[in-house]
Amino acid sequence: DRPTASHQLSQGIWRSYKFAKADRLALQKQLVSRRAIFRMEGPMVLPIDRSSQLMQWDIGYGSFSGGLTFRPKLEVTYTIPKSKYELSTCSTCSVAKEGVDSSNLTSGFSKDGFRRYGVMEFDVSDLPSSDDLAISQAYLELNVASINTNAPLRFHVELIERPDEIDYKNIELREIIERIGYDVSVSDLKNEKNQIFMFDTFAIKEMLKTLDKAEKIYFVIYATSDKQFVKNQSVSYADNSKTNRPKIVIEYLKKPKTAPKSVTNLKQSVENGMIKLTWDNPVDETFQGVIVTKSPFHTPCSPYDGEKLYGGKDSYTFDNFGSQRVKKYYAVYSYDEVPNFSEPSWIVYEPNS
Repeated sequence: DRPTASHQLSQGIWRSYKFAKADRLALQKQLVSRRAIFRMEGPMVLPIDRSSQLMQWDIGYGSFSGGLTFRPKLEVTYTIPKSKYELSTCSTCSVAKEGVDSSNLTSGFSKDGFRRYGVMEFDVSDLPSSDDLAISQAYLELNVASINTNAPLRFHVELIERPDEIDYKNIELREIIERIGYDVSVSDLKNEKNQIFMFDTFAIKEMLKTLDKAEKIYFVIYATSDKQFVKNQSVSYADNSKTNRPKIVIEYLKKPKTAPKSVTNLKQSVENGMIKLTWDNPVDETFQGVIVTKSPFHTPCSPYDGEKLYGGKDSYTFDNFGSQRVKKYYAVYSYDEVPNFSEPSWIVYEPNS
């Protein structure tokens, strides 16, 4: 990043250096050797009448150090590639007063002025378990086959509970889980035959709940109008050959949502004038390490609530800077690669009276 002038720094000031693209590529090459070395360079020329100039950075050790929390640290944020799952309908139908037609997917108003619904059914049994699924984006894609209306209709899509039977009464009195995306007008459909209905965060959560309850999910598309009575107006989204069927596109990451087990047998002792903590790491396939946190006020509520003492796979650590005359609370959290953090194992240090 850009160099830092001395007037930008004073005691207790944090300074961050952000990597440009070329810097990130250079760092990525170092992943092969699993080691990266950084050099900090001071001024090349000193002011007149100055024989030396020195800036000390807190490295976490020494009489005047703040501890491990204040050591220089490198923060790297990355994501794994997303997986895409495209799922076409297993069945579609149009539902009207006069009956159910499985040969097309049509929405609008019948010749008698009653609403005609389009019902889409998707089989999601092949999707990964929601326990290992983190959906980053999802949307419903519809292609218009034909437009048979000049009325100012608007079309809406809803995720609904599975009906006992697909008929007009059950669909009209459907139990709505969530509306999907924004409604579209006839003019929108004429300008763009391919329409995307995006799931918002809440709709994604509700769909995940539905995935846990059933192997099939249902959507309804229906029309509304600003006129009190409309008849014989409709839009079809699938023809008799059922090409360009409606589909759900889900972009997701496979990552567990369940945290690893907590550490056990947490103990404390004093060794060589330092407080030592020991514990037993859990036997868990997802276990990647532990974080040890200290607070002089209360049991840490999270791995970030207090001063971080240690992070790694060892089963012990020392509180190098902790006074033996002060009461303090320690918490140990195990974590996986997501990371998900376990419930804490904690202990209170009481100074000897």
